Amino acid sequence: MPEYADIGDQLERKITGINLYASQIERLFGGGTQDMARQVRAYARKVSLLDGSNGVAERYWSTVAS
Repeated sequence: MPEYADIGDQLERKITGINLYASQIERLFGGGTQDMARQVRAYARKVSLLDGSNGVAERYWSTVAS
């Protein structure tokens, strides 16, 4: 089952962390650091809409133990 977590207070920190891997930015995001930041923000907004909210979020998947 998908679960959603609001990351409004952590989004910029996440982007800063991704920037630590500068050698990977072009390969993963097809552009420079500004392109990466734009894509990460847009994706967080999109995920938030899946939860019916209007902010920024991440989606996690939970499992049920059998």
